[in-house]
Amino acid sequence: MKKNNLLISCITGGWILFWVFIISCNWGSSKALTLNEWGDFFAGTFAPLAFLWLIAGYIQQGIELRQNTRTLQQQEEALTLQVQELKASVEQQKELVSITKTDLVYRKRLAKIEAQPNLEATNIRVLKMRKDNERFKSITIELTNRGHPCTNVSACLVNHLDMIIEDFNMEAWNTNEPALIKVRSYNSDATTDFYFDIVFKFEDKNQELSKQRLPVRKSGGDFELVSRKAIFLDV
Repeated sequence: MKKNNLLISCITGGWILFWVFIISCNWGSSKALTLNEWGDFFAGTFAPLAFLWLIAGYIQQGIELRQNTRTLQQQEEALTLQVQELKASVEQQKELVSITKTDLVYRKRLAKIEAQPNLEATNIRVLKMRKDNERFKSITIELTNRGHPCTNVSACLVNHLDMIIEDFNMEAWNTNEPALIKVRSYNSDATTDFYFDIVFKFEDKNQELSKQRLPVRKSGGDFELVSRKAIFLDV
């Protein structure tokens, strides 16, 4: 751009100096020209320069337009790159939030498990009973809390068939404290094997509601524990 302007300026200066030289060499005849003739002379002399500068301006506008277009393209590429980087940053933040959330859920679950009592069945006894002309089997399970103390303990049956649980409520179940839970089965003479769960509800060490289940099955004519340790349940 600067080279083009310098070239045109040199041409303009040379053109003017050329006509100054011509006028000075023919000064005698030049003095005789009228104002109208001088006007025609200057118009004819500077018309090529005006046309030259017009072309130069057109070329310069084209160059500036191409430069502006290139600048806009570079800005568009930069904006596209920024958008891509922003999207990548958002995805990274989402992954970080997801990992943090998963970690918090894991820590919360771990803390809840660590606050649980450890209910362990130490013995199970089955006796045939008769009361008010009803025959049933009385299932007595001895349990001991090997873990943290818990409060407001109750129990219920799940998946049971003609079975009831005798009233079982404890305000507090301390560590290493034993307890008895009794279940009546009125269809114990049936040949079909089945499972049922004794579900304990209580407030754990952190005073949060928790549940554990103790699975029991009837196999043949006997009742037996599927697991001696109660299994933690999500609430």
